[in-house]
Amino acid sequence: TDTNAEKNAEKKEDEDPILMELRAQIEDLKRENAHLKQEQQQEPASPAVVEQEALATVTDANAEARYQEIKSKVFEELQQNFRPEFLNRLDEVIVFRPLDRAEVRMICDLMLADTHAKMQARNISLSVTDKFKDHLVAEGFDPIYGARPLRRAVKRCLEDSLAERLLSGDILEGQAVEVDVGHKGDLLCKLPAIDDPSSIRYQLLVNGAPVTNNR
Repeated sequence: TDTNAEKNAEKKEDEDPILMELRAQIEDLKRENAHLKQEQQQEPASPAVVEQEALATVTDANAEARYQEIKSKVFEELQQNFRPEFLNRLDEVIVFRPLDRAEVRMICDLMLADTHAKMQARNISLSVTDKFKDHLVAEGFDPIYGARPLRRAVKRCLEDSLAERLLSGDILEGQAVEVDVGHKGDLLCKLPAIDDPSSIRYQLLVNGAPVTNNR
C-alpha cells in the first residue's frame, strides 16, 4: 500500500506542468553547457602559434639556463685562481651573454655601413645583397669569440678585395658597385662596364679573373 502511494505521488509530480517545465529548462541548460565545453575543446590555438611560442619559451629557457651555468663556472674559476683580497678590489664582475645570429647580423649591418661610408668618401656607391650578408654572418658567427670573427670576415671577404680592385683600377670613382654571392659560392663584384655604363660586368671579388658574361 505504501509503495502504491509513493508511485501515485511520483506520478502526480511527473504530471505537474510546473515541475515538467523546470526539468526541461534544467536539461536545456545542461545540454548548452556541454556544447560550450565541447566547442572550447575543439578550438585549440593555431598550431603554428603554439609551436612558435613553445620554441621561443624553450629557447629562452635554455639560453638563460646556459648563461647562469656559465656565470656560475666563471665565478668558481675566479675564486679558485685569485685570492679574496684581489677579488675584493673588483667593483663588479660582468659575464657577457653569447651573441646569437640575429645580433651578429645587426652588427654586420653596422660594419657594412662603415665600409659604405668609406667608399662614399671616394664617390663610390657600394651595396651588398642579402645573400652576401648571409655569407658574412655564416663566415663570422662564433658564439665563443663574439663579433671579432665577423670583423675579420668583413675585412677579408669585402674590404681587402675592394682595396685590391681600387688599386688595380677595376673600380673607379663615380661607379656603383654591388657585391653578391654566385651560384657556386663565389663572391662577385658587379659594376658598370667601362666602355658601356648601361651594361653590367661581373667580376670575381676574391681570387679570380673577370667573368665573361656581360649584360
